[in-house]
Amino acid sequence: MRRLFLFALLVAASGCDGALVSDDGVSVQVASDGLVIANERAEPIYIATFGEWALIFVDPMPQTAENPGLEVAASGQVEVPFEEDGMVRRDDDRYSVSWITVENGEIGASGFLDVHR
Repeated sequence: MRRLFLFALLVAASGCDGALVSDDGVSVQVASDGLVIANERAEPIYIATFGEWALIFVDPMPQTAENPGLEVAASGQVEVPFEEDGMVRRDDDRYSVSWITVENGEIGASGFLDVHR
């Protein structure tokens, strides 16, 4: 019981709710102020992020080589902040992140991560 309490205290102090998903060198974590996307790949990736509300009510534009999205440097990370009226809202229970690489003007590797609170 004491270990569970200490773990809960650690999670609360770290500013995240513990939701974390990782695949193919890309990870997404729900933090207190937004989503933290980390790239452990050897090349930069480009991301598009959507919360549950946006997935239901908005027709998101697809990622293309010409309009790939927000860049995350190789071995880097970015935080996508929560917005009251944006694509990633604090009260969403589900978030989706799609990512691509762009090689010679064309889409290379790609992936999709879905994280729930």
